[in-house]
Amino acid sequence: MTTEILLFIFGLCLWTSSALPDYDHVSMAELLETGFGDRLDPEFTMNATEIIEYHGYPAEEYQVTTSDGYMIYIQRIPHGRNESYVSGSRRPVVLLQHGLLVSSTNWITNLPNESLGFILADAGYDVWLGNMRGNVYGLKHKSFPITSKEFWDFTFDEMAAYDLPAIIKKALAVSGAEQLSYVGHSQGTLIGFAKFSSDQELAKKIRVFIALAPVAFLGNMKSPLLRLIAPFARELAFLFRLFGYRDFLPDYPLIQYLAEKFCIKQPIPARVCENVIFIVAGYDFAQINSTRLDVYLSHAPAGTSSQNIFHFAQLAQSNKCQKFDYGSDAENMKYYGQITPPEYPVSALKVPTAMLYSDNDWLATPVDVLRLKEELSSVVDFYRVPYANWDHLDFIWGVDANKYVYPEVQRVLRQYANSTRRATGHRKLSSGSPKKE
Repeated sequence: MTTEILLFIFGLCLWTSSALPDYDHVSMAELLETGFGDRLDPEFTMNATEIIEYHGYPAEEYQVTTSDGYMIYIQRIPHGRNESYVSGSRRPVVLLQHGLLVSSTNWITNLPNESLGFILADAGYDVWLGNMRGNVYGLKHKSFPITSKEFWDFTFDEMAAYDLPAIIKKALAVSGAEQLSYVGHSQGTLIGFAKFSSDQELAKKIRVFIALAPVAFLGNMKSPLLRLIAPFARELAFLFRLFGYRDFLPDYPLIQYLAEKFCIKQPIPARVCENVIFIVAGYDFAQINSTRLDVYLSHAPAGTSSQNIFHFAQLAQSNKCQKFDYGSDAENMKYYGQITPPEYPVSALKVPTAMLYSDNDWLATPVDVLRLKEELSSVVDFYRVPYANWDHLDFIWGVDANKYVYPEVQRVLRQYANSTRRATGHRKLSSGSPKKE
């Protein structure tokens, strides 16, 4: 794909974020009345709890309020489809945390036997689906309206510092558990590495950290979009803060309408839309279920701040796992007391960590994943997906994820499900890098 097309897509995303701040200006029902909804999957218009219930699972939703005022909605699947809740029973708690630009729905948008959220619920786990500020389930604040610059003044730094501990606290309080297992994908791993390495008290509450497509270093990432803006990420971050651009790729009815009109009804543009989905993270058409493309597109992208996108680009440019660069020495000095952003102490991570990666991942490249592994002393499982073209999004959307990835996830979870981890101790699991197919 040419640079001009990439610039057009990037510019369009920024235009929509600044030109259409009113998320309530058009309803989904009004769009469906235009006649484009006759062939859509019913899950196209459902939210996370509705999808869970649609497939016959129990669903609960909780509001989490962070210490800095963001109100985020998270979901829970307390038990499997064919089970009944038994008062006083305790199931191992698992928190699934989504990646960049998506939401909790990504763990449940495939069929039940292909979606990790449903698979773990049926396997005996109390499954929690996290969300982050700025996506469709995190668009409220106690003081700031969604149209304000202040609302969108965040990156994954704040997600790690405020959102993640608030979600963990809620899951443990409701479930009555003392610890939980954490499964992150992409950005979900990044905030885990950032927070669990720097907050040892919170880290004690994590039995095991399973990192799917682990991200901490991005110096060798191949994402065309992030590569395009990486050399200018520091300057862009400063300009965007100055001029007030806020949200990036928001999830609202107009975007859903465009996805429906141009990606579902026309067979040729559908391929183009698949490329747009994978432009950040790579693509593997053999693993995408084209019959559910409308479901994917209606739930992703789910939104984040422009500042967060620039932060990812900064990591690619600096080849460091560090906090946000505010674009000027004066601003960095104001926030950090130094002219360069501080690095996260990832090597201090004590939580037992399983790393699952692949060779065709444009974001979590094998080179960067191996570098991360060398930084950590807590790795208990290092697993390369035995599928040559497995990409970044296949970990959540791949039709064969239940064959190549999720059995390994369950294997690690079983090892830690019923044992209380000591603050600094962990057991190493037998593993190895399987051969590629």
